Amino acid sequence: MIFYRGSWCPFCNLQLHDYAVTKPEFDKRGVQIVAISVDQPSEEAKTQAKQGVPFPMLSDSKLAAHRAYQVVHVPGDAERKILASYHIDLAAYSGESHGDFAVPAIFLVDRDTAVRFVHVDEDYKTRPSAKQPCPDEETTDLRDKGEGGLRVIRMKDGAVFDEYITLNDEKRE
Repeated sequence: MIFYRGSWCPFCNLQLHDYAVTKPEFDKRGVQIVAISVDQPSEEAKTQAKQGVPFPMLSDSKLAAHRAYQVVHVPGDAERKILASYHIDLAAYSGESHGDFAVPAIFLVDRDTAVRFVHVDEDYKTRPSAKQPCPDEETTDLRDKGEGGLRVIRMKDGAVFDEYITLNDEKRE
């Protein structure tokens, strides 16, 4: 699952393109890609057509999925003014008055609903390449249960923390 800020975000559109190009690799490993934003369905359809996105793009204007995954970004007044200066009308894109949108995030969830990879970062310019969350051919095929664990990439102050946590809480770096 890719949570992206909206079709107005050029970084998001580059990311969607990266995943569109890499989709065959995900398909080979049994992984279905889906993108979610607060954009209303008509905006999602425009983005999908313009960017040539070959996977589902879902509208979550009321932020239900965003809240469930704790990836809601609430822009402050200064940020809203900056977005408005670029003629970005958040209410027009979402059809809602809240003006909130996604913290850019990626969740790789297997068929048993175990989360296998997470990347969440308030810095909208910092995103993993599409190859990072793609399961490795030799070690992780999400069609199989495997050993069960979670790969977590966290960003803080420009530092990357990449770790794998197994179900028994052992960590391997």
